[in-house]
Amino acid sequence: MSLLVKVCGLCRPEDVDASVRFGADALGFIFEPTSPRFCTSPTSALCWAEGVSQLKCAVFGSRHADTDVRGFDRIQAFEGLLPEDEAKAFAVIRLSDTDMLDDFLARLARVPGEAKAVLLDPYHAHQAGGTGLTLDWGLAAECVQASHLPVILAGGLTPENVGEAIRRVRPAGVDASSRLESEPGKKDHGKIRRFIENARNA
Repeated sequence: MSLLVKVCGLCRPEDVDASVRFGADALGFIFEPTSPRFCTSPTSALCWAEGVSQLKCAVFGSRHADTDVRGFDRIQAFEGLLPEDEAKAFAVIRLSDTDMLDDFLARLARVPGEAKAVLLDPYHAHQAGGTGLTLDWGLAAECVQASHLPVILAGGLTPENVGEAIRRVRPAGVDASSRLESEPGKKDHGKIRRFIENARNA
């Protein structure tokens, strides 16, 4: 299985274009109103990504049943996945500094059996994602080894550290958002390009 590279928190059509042009495998659009990368319109997001082969991911803190996700290939949420989401879910598991492998396994046991993957993200008391915090890569590597589902690594990944993260953790995929920005909601296209290149070369 080849590495999946996901660029998340896309808010502008030009950032979608750059992610596609530089070879991302998946595009993340955040529909969590509390996020500074909140994408107000699923219809607009799908229009920006119309005709591309990349996976289109609808990202939530808690899944909102009234958000129309038809047309999205993956549904990513920390909680509240609906039954109709399960077959295309990226189920998020958040790990804190004090968590251990047993904590991951207990949460993994609650992930729907039809989920496509789990996404590891650092826990933050006040933010659902996009914190820029970095996971303990040693623990993340243990989780990858123990998981029956593919594991996507997120949290604090940059063009500079993604190669080392991949070599140490050996995830099925990597996901970056805030560390690819020049300011919240605005991607730096040079960082996107280097992130993808360095992930592919790891």
